[in-house]
Amino acid sequence: MMEFVELFLGFKITQIHLVVKMGVVAFCVLLFALTFTAYISTRSRKIAFASAAFGVFAIQQFFTYVDEYMFNIVRDDIRYAYSSALLLLILILFFLAIVKKDYKKESVKQ
Repeated sequence: MMEFVELFLGFKITQIHLVVKMGVVAFCVLLFALTFTAYISTRSRKIAFASAAFGVFAIQQFFTYVDEYMFNIVRDDIRYAYSSALLLLILILFFLAIVKKDYKKESVKQ
């Protein structure tokens, strides 16, 4: 099986998780761009919270990837702490996107 993956995909089986991790980052950036564009056109606070959550998730995944696999600057316990804190922030932003009401200013007829 490993020879099959290496032959047809061009990388070893141990590197697949890196490709998947960068795919997650790329997809989050795409979702951030789409939701930010939707926010610009609608000015909905719900979409703004969702856009921020996608942006924070993309940043968190990218920095974790860079630190874990390229530079290894931050100790593991600190990396786990800031990853958990950012995950909590992402969940709070999605929660606000779901429960927050958009108050639209209604024109007052006179």
